Amino acid sequence: MPTRAVIAHISDLHYGNHDEFAESCLRQDLLKEPKPDFIVVTGDLSQLKQKSQFNKAKEFLLGIVSDLSHENRSARIIVIPGNHDVSVSKRREAWDDAFADWEVGGITGVCRPGNLVGFYEQGSKGDHSTAVKRS
Repeated sequence: MPTRAVIAHISDLHYGNHDEFAESCLRQDLLKEPKPDFIVVTGDLSQLKQKSQFNKAKEFLLGIVSDLSHENRSARIIVIPGNHDVSVSKRREAWDDAFADWEVGGITGVCRPGNLVGFYEQGSKGDHSTAVKRS
C-alpha cells in the first residue's frame, strides 16, 4: 500500500494582529483526523516583520508538531515567507534571526523540501529509489 502524506496548508497568521480565538480553532483543526504529515505555511506569519511576532508564530507551530509527535506522528513544517515577512522594501534581518536554525532543518519537526525523500523512505522500508519517485 503506498504511503500517502496529509498536507495542511495555512497562511496569513499575522502575529501582531492575530485573533486568539481563530488561533485556538486552527490548532484544534490541525490536531483532528486526518492529522497532517506536513504543515505548509505560506506567508505572512507576522504583521510587521518583527522578531517577537515570528517567535510567537514559531511557538504556535512547534506546539502543534510537539502535540503530534506525542501521538507518534512525524509531522514536519515548511515555512515560506510572505510580503509582510520579507520583501524588497522590508529588510529580512528579523526573519533571518527568528528562523536561522530552521534554514538547515536543525529543529526536529522542521524540514526543507529535499527532506521529503526521507519522509517517504520511512514508508517504503528504506527503499531510496521508491522514496525519490514518491517525493
